[in-house]
Amino acid sequence: MSRQRVWISICPWMLGKHRTRLFWPMAMQQLEELVAVIGKCGWVPSVLNPEHPVSSVSEGIDVVRRARSERFINFIAGWAYPDFTVTPMAQLDAHVPKLMIGSSIPDFPGAVGLAQ
Repeated sequence: MSRQRVWISICPWMLGKHRTRLFWPMAMQQLEELVAVIGKCGWVPSVLNPEHPVSSVSEGIDVVRRARSERFINFIAGWAYPDFTVTPMAQLDAHVPKLMIGSSIPDFPGAVGLAQ
């Protein structure tokens, strides 16, 4: 039996260069833990954009289009507009389960409005 793949996208940040430098290392630690947990559950985690968070809706759509798997996780590592994450995820097939996970950074630089 082959292991199923989980694609992970790191959502866009609206922080600016200074704050991104501060929060990126913490976000990467959390991402490493997420990847480890997914692996322990028997899935194959693949990060679509490990080098940096996507910086726009357009880039997010390009990143999400590379996802070819059974599951998709959008890791909300910092402050982002909801449509920056929802619009790219809407490009995935309807049958693909999608999950949005928020960061546990204590000094989270703003609220992520997932619902009003």
